[in-house]
Amino acid sequence: MNNFVNSAVQSLKSHIDSLLKYNSSMATPDQINKFLIDTVDKYLSTVGVAIYRDKDITSHIVKRYSKVYRRIKSKAYLKGIETTIDSGGYQIQNGFVNKKSVYNFIDIFYKELIPELKDEFDYIFSLDIAPGIDLSIYDDEAELEKMLRLSYNHILNIDKDYINKCIYIHHFRTPELNRVYSRVLNDIGYQSNIQNFGTGGVTESNKTFTSPIVQYCLPLIPIISYLKSKNIKSSRFHVLGVGGYKDIIIHKLMERHVKEIHDIDLKITYDSASLFKSLAVSRFTYYVDHTKRSYHKMFFKSNDLDLVFKPTSKTVKELLISECNDIIVPYGMSPLTNSFFTGNKILENVIYTYGFFHMLNMYKLIDTWCDEFLDEAYPLIKNDAHIFVQELDQFITNLNGHKRTRSTFNRSTSIFNSLEMVKELDMEFYNYSINNLIT
Repeated sequence: MNNFVNSAVQSLKSHIDSLLKYNSSMATPDQINKFLIDTVDKYLSTVGVAIYRDKDITSHIVKRYSKVYRRIKSKAYLKGIETTIDSGGYQIQNGFVNKKSVYNFIDIFYKELIPELKDEFDYIFSLDIAPGIDLSIYDDEAELEKMLRLSYNHILNIDKDYINKCIYIHHFRTPELNRVYSRVLNDIGYQSNIQNFGTGGVTESNKTFTSPIVQYCLPLIPIISYLKSKNIKSSRFHVLGVGGYKDIIIHKLMERHVKEIHDIDLKITYDSASLFKSLAVSRFTYYVDHTKRSYHKMFFKSNDLDLVFKPTSKTVKELLISECNDIIVPYGMSPLTNSFFTGNKILENVIYTYGFFHMLNMYKLIDTWCDEFLDEAYPLIKNDAHIFVQELDQFITNLNGHKRTRSTFNRSTSIFNSLEMVKELDMEFYNYSINNLIT
């Protein structure tokens, strides 16, 4: 099973509910549930939905969020789906919460919200305290560390039966954050025996790839060092926001490499909501070429539907119908047909819902391609690193619609550099990289 965590669950729920209400003959909750279990069986729910900008944080947030969370959790089509709760750090970073309320939020999160829901989630993020890209509610590094310690000290008091449900978020993207989070990891982290980690603040798949390393791999250096010192052989590492299709090969390679070099079963999970926004807003999905292990962006706006989509001889509409039906019909759901392309909003929702399913299925498909590629190519790392990078570049180029660019080659080189970096666990290089390579 792939490790993608669907952070657009609220949007997915809205589309499925509409499908079941207005087009109930198309699918049943049980059919949808079986499909989700087989494709993407994890979702992310955020406390942030219950945080309102410039409103004080009070105990009412527990009731407000629990209601939202349980409404999602109660859906029959989500039965058995693994759930992770995001603590709402994004809202702190983006100024939704003032300084006074942060102190209240810390206490409420650990003392009220976690006890309220502790038997209803699989994983939960620690409440990470960090400045945003454009603003910060902290006066200086000392105040940032004070707040972070107030938050993470609570981890020491979490019931031991639930400590392995906690994902310890470790930020690193500036020298200041690195210093603060490293000090806290060396203190509270080692005392808590935490074994699951996460990191954020990186969105590499959304820009031209020019870094000599994969940035999210940097914190793996202190984290793997910590795991080895504790003789922890299994760990989960969640990467916030690096969840594009092209990123899957990085995650899969790093998992295999960490097992090979350090004998740790590292499960790298990742999330994204942007792909599904592009489906609903920009109205594009992907045509999949199974024989060449590649995919191609395909717009399906009304004036695109009857155009022939190259390199095929079929129209966009024909491809969209076949792409969706290939994955949903085996689960007993009714097929998409030409009759749904009328401009009727209710019928149009069927197209979007099935399109959503198609994009979820692509995570499963590309994950399988990556496994197949690694079975063939990973042994080359030991025997011929140059050939390995060439093979990796070709695989990434294929994923990119057979388009070789400077970005695809840079990505291949960066991945290889990151594998070497994690192999050596060089803390001097780690600190140098944060001070000099991250912008």
